[in-house]
Amino acid sequence: MDGFLVGIAGAAGKEATIILAGSLSVEMSFVGITLANACHGMPYSQSIFAALAGPISLVGGTVIGSLVTLIINGHPSLFAGIMGFGVSALLFMVAEELLLEAHENGRHVWWVDIQLYTGFYFGFMSTKFLG
Repeated sequence: MDGFLVGIAGAAGKEATIILAGSLSVEMSFVGITLANACHGMPYSQSIFAALAGPISLVGGTVIGSLVTLIINGHPSLFAGIMGFGVSALLFMVAEELLLEAHENGRHVWWVDIQLYTGFYFGFMSTKFLG
């Protein structure tokens, strides 16, 4: 999903692509450190596959996102829908997966999700109507 979002962000502008690629670089550095720790002691063939699967899928997703952008060129509503889906999918992953893993007991707190989605909604609407 990350690569796909970078691919379709290219149609939104060069700045959006640079920001997404930069933030993904930071994210992937932490994922790489975690993966290296998890692969410690694994057979070489398995650790090479595990190390290459992420970057290959990221580049593949970027290519697919770029191709989708070429296909939907000239349809701003469709582009907005696909971009909104990508951003909300990443937001959902952060809210539902990563935040739960950060807690020791893994308990779901409903009001945290409401605050996150409300903030996202108001941020989106303020840029839509005010800027």
